[in-house]
Amino acid sequence: MPSGKSPLLYARAVPVSLEGHRDSYVSPIPDFDFTARVNSLFLVSSELSVAAREFPVVFTLDPDGEVSLAVVLGLRADENLFVDAAGQWLAEYKPAYLRRYPFILARPSEHDSDYTVCIDEAYPGLNQSGEGQRLVTEEGKRSPLLEQAIDFLQKFQKEAQLTGEFCRFVHQQRLLDSVQANISLSTGQKLSLAGMHCVTEKRLQTLAPEILRDMLMNGYLDSIYRHMHSLANFDGLMRRLEQRVSTEKNRTEASEHD
Repeated sequence: MPSGKSPLLYARAVPVSLEGHRDSYVSPIPDFDFTARVNSLFLVSSELSVAAREFPVVFTLDPDGEVSLAVVLGLRADENLFVDAAGQWLAEYKPAYLRRYPFILARPSEHDSDYTVCIDEAYPGLNQSGEGQRLVTEEGKRSPLLEQAIDFLQKFQKEAQLTGEFCRFVHQQRLLDSVQANISLSTGQKLSLAGMHCVTEKRLQTLAPEILRDMLMNGYLDSIYRHMHSLANFDGLMRRLEQRVSTEKNRTEASEHD
């Protein structure tokens, strides 16, 4: 079993075993209900060009000082505004973190330095009833599905490492400001969303010309501006939240009259 706190979305990630999973199948699930209580997801920087069109993209800072990129999916705790009541995904783009599920690269224990391919045993589509595609062939080898998953995970891991380098650079150059979104809904309810960090134009203007030139050459400057432009998508999130609050209010009023 991988050690430590389970990654977001993963309840029971266990190493894929060619013997232990020989009779296992993986079938796609029809909805995204499993993401309904997730208000942000990790993003790799190579996704910015498409993700920034729909989602606000911010930097987050964990207690250990590690900086990451994240797409903001909701303005209230435990709520994803991009999944409806039927579990349907409402955005055009699905972040790679989501698309790799139920597979993940993880360390089997805290003593291991190498990653191994794991699968979330809580995934509803994992079964032994022959539904979907085999995880392991009858000969005990990796199935095409598993090979495809491994290829995706390796590419994702490489992009995550590059994203880590980008985020560390941004942090080291002191480009990040902590921001808090204070929200007032039409119902009078007030919300506050904290834990976000953003790059500001004012901070960029403090950089030396040679650093800006290097950032332009390695693509960092483009990624930063995509992040900054994405913040306008908070307006769209507000509209989604207002619509959901209105639906909740109408549903409550209707039930009170029944």
